Amino acid sequence: MALSAVDVRTGPTVGTTSRCGHRRGHTREVASSEGGCIVRRHLIVLLAAVATLAFAVPAAAVHGRESTDRIAGADRIDTAAAIAQRTFTGGATSAVLASANDFPDALAGSSLAGGIGAPVVLSWRDHLPERTGQVLRDLGVQRVTILGGSDAIGAAVGAQLREGGYRTERVAGQTRYETAADIARQLADRHGVGTIHDQRTVFVAYGADFPDALTVGPGAYANRNPILLSTTDDLHPAAAAALRDVGAELAVLVGGEAVLSEQVAARIRELGIDTNRLGGRDRSDTAQLIATYLEQHLGFTAERILLSRGDTFPDALAAASHGGVLGAPILLTRGPDSVSYDLLQWIVDRADTIQEVRALGGPAAVTDRVLFRVAEAAFPPIQTLRYTVGVRDQHGPVHGDPGFFAEHADWTLVDQRGWALDNDFRYTRVPQGEPASFHLWLASPQDVAAASPGCSADWSCRVGDDVYINDDRWRSATATYADRSLDDYRHYVVLHEVGHWLNLDHFACAAHQDPGDRAPVMDQQSIDTGACTSNVWPLPFERDRARDNIATGGPGATDVPVHPE
Repeated sequence: MALSAVDVRTGPTVGTTSRCGHRRGHTREVASSEGGCIVRRHLIVLLAAVATLAFAVPAAAVHGRESTDRIAGADRIDTAAAIAQRTFTGGATSAVLASANDFPDALAGSSLAGGIGAPVVLSWRDHLPERTGQVLRDLGVQRVTILGGSDAIGAAVGAQLREGGYRTERVAGQTRYETAADIARQLADRHGVGTIHDQRTVFVAYGADFPDALTVGPGAYANRNPILLSTTDDLHPAAAAALRDVGAELAVLVGGEAVLSEQVAARIRELGIDTNRLGGRDRSDTAQLIATYLEQHLGFTAERILLSRGDTFPDALAAASHGGVLGAPILLTRGPDSVSYDLLQWIVDRADTIQEVRALGGPAAVTDRVLFRVAEAAFPPIQTLRYTVGVRDQHGPVHGDPGFFAEHADWTLVDQRGWALDNDFRYTRVPQGEPASFHLWLASPQDVAAASPGCSADWSCRVGDDVYINDDRWRSATATYADRSLDDYRHYVVLHEVGHWLNLDHFACAAHQDPGDRAPVMDQQSIDTGACTSNVWPLPFERDRARDNIATGGPGATDVPVHPE
């Protein structure tokens, strides 16, 4: 990829030492970029609608590799029909019909749909939607399995189907937990339970919310692994009975202990069944763990990624078949216009493999900005910069959490708005002792001061390839950031000091911005933002100079006077 031709002059260099400075909660959200969509210069995305209400955005090649795509319809029923048509291009003799009003039956039915090689389509309670009827006809379906009792899909829908010439059957229990159990028994009786490492394996998910069952759905479909539902505090009796009835040998709990307690796992082990758990900090993190598990144990690849809205279920309700047939995992956004650090990092780690990111649902579910951002994270970088993270406490104590510091630094450096520069450059943390471009330290104030005569216990400091973040500032920020979150300051201080390693000098607000504008990241914001407002992410001119400095091999190489904050 060609580098930016804007301002090819090398900016002012920074010396062997430089300084900066830090405030309140921790979120793991990477919101959409300030100033609009970040799109790499050579990103070409073709957006087109097909002639039906349900549409798909055709994939467009990016550098001959990555592309974006979208499957969407006017509503959840339309989207489910579009997914079925995109997945079963050669038709299907059977289909599974689930309620469009709630998630449990559709998600628990993933494994049974996989057993019979069928799409999952959706219906309203009292009538079969015309769009669903149309896709059943288009696919040549002859047999429809209805999931759930009459409260989910009423008798009138079954009558409509039979009048249309379809053979029907119903799998239903009194509750969602019992319906999931009956689905598992049907699968076991007709097709057998799929194995993982020679053990008949069942997934157990939280029954009162959708995300974990949703993201494990493609694996359940592809490998005929039932999804049973449970309550939080104890294993639901219906799930316990089904585990025995299907001869389960391994139960994989999807979700952390907040949704499936350790008591649930203990009860399963009391049945003589082994347990594993895939549980992250939140639903997005759990989705990444599930995706990795599907890669490692079910042969899924990361060539294609399905991206679904993570705070509501409709658009991905019927997506298990699509992911199962393609061997593609489902990853979750935070919401329509934001993604987590974990998701971006998972994508970055597989940049050499991913060829397409496909959104499920329209822009109201997953915005184009988020779709493009995730696709950009999959671009092979121009250059990889390796760094280590550690603690310096030889001269005084460090009170901050080293693990959290490392994680937050990763989060800052992977973000495309920072020195990753739209993912042209990748920052990869490596263990202490391995070759690295620079070293990031959480340091006591005394250790910062001892690092160089130009450093001070009051601020953070960069000395050669060592970037010191002052523990006091890390934990409490400075007065200039009193109106912003502590996370904002932590991003800023890491970006400022790493910016010095990138040979960026201090850029004063008055020299580069008008009053009231955002301050440069390389302004000494820890001390005073002057007429500008505090700001976390580098401004365009700072990004251009950093790009030029990296391209010319300059980071960490110069030795000029200290610039104290």
